[in-house]
Amino acid sequence: MKRFTYHAPVLLGNLLIMVAILAGSNSLQARTPVAADAVLSPRAYLPLIASPRAASDNFDMASFIVGDGRLYEVWHSSNNQARHQTQFEGERFYHTKGENTAEWEELWIDDNFVYRGTDSSPGGGLYYTLRDNGQYGSRWSPRHWQVGDIYERNPWVTFYNKSNCQITRQGGQRTWLLFEAYHPKYTFASGITVEEVVVLAWLTALANPPEERYFYARDFGLVGWQNIKGDYSFVSEVHWEGARPDNDREVIHCLDTSDRSAPFRPDYTPFPLDPPYRAK
Repeated sequence: MKRFTYHAPVLLGNLLIMVAILAGSNSLQARTPVAADAVLSPRAYLPLIASPRAASDNFDMASFIVGDGRLYEVWHSSNNQARHQTQFEGERFYHTKGENTAEWEELWIDDNFVYRGTDSSPGGGLYYTLRDNGQYGSRWSPRHWQVGDIYERNPWVTFYNKSNCQITRQGGQRTWLLFEAYHPKYTFASGITVEEVVVLAWLTALANPPEERYFYARDFGLVGWQNIKGDYSFVSEVHWEGARPDNDREVIHCLDTSDRSAPFRPDYTPFPLDPPYRAK
């Protein structure tokens, strides 16, 4: 599987050798079965992050939102479990959820922002696409920011039916993303402790409590979730390398990937999106 490539400056030869040694050591650790009380150490990929970190630091979201391709289970409060994995296609990566016909979230990163494109996982036989100013993809968060920062988003959201890719609803959606917390270590309800976790909170109004929270762990990607209704999920098992096949990403056969500019619908009157037509 192709790994996401960071655009990092050239380092001195001796530093590269040191990183290679560390990466080899940590990759051996990732092949070992994980006990419930284990601490999962992040692998040594560039860019390096010094430890310990302070919440006042400037954080690079690429280290957390982009997983390294490992497979892990996430338990949901609705009493089901889904296997998660980050998969790569060119400069884009996908959070996949479920080993068979895995639903996915499409993202990519440049020097300044994290972007979202299409998400096949809102449920109800739907998928949605985000656009900024008529162009495919929407800035979801800054790439580099600090705990306490808030980022305003105003994407155009279009929901489609998976069976025929017909529009079911669309409209503008103003929301905010809050960089709520950084944890050097975080223990989930499963008993698994993961090193370096950031918490991003999705706000539908600045005066309201977060509608949802997302937990991203360094080198894993998305490992937990909560919503305002009390639903939640958390990492419940980690598979060592080669123990399971890669997730089989869902294919939406009618999805047009050649030209995904804003749909032209002169007869369509947009209106505010309400549940369940909300896009994070």
